Amino acid sequence: MVTLHLDDSVIKSLSNNELNILKFVYENIEEVLNMSIQALSSRTTYSSATILRFCRKLGYSGFAEFKYALRAEAKKE
Repeated sequence: MVTLHLDDSVIKSLSNNELNILKFVYENIEEVLNMSIQALSSRTTYSSATILRFCRKLGYSGFAEFKYALRAEAKKE
């Protein structure tokens, strides 16, 4: 399973919506790697802005960098 090695303080800072996005990402990693932010927004029913805030809270500059980190972790397996 791919993990992003998130700090406890980062996880505690996430809202319920952001935790739901994180859960969706972990359950659908391969699919998320091929999605745009708009597609993820549509699938999770959260706005693109919410997803962008989620990525930034995790320490990434945006969705593209988040996907890059996911892809790098997936290659390690």
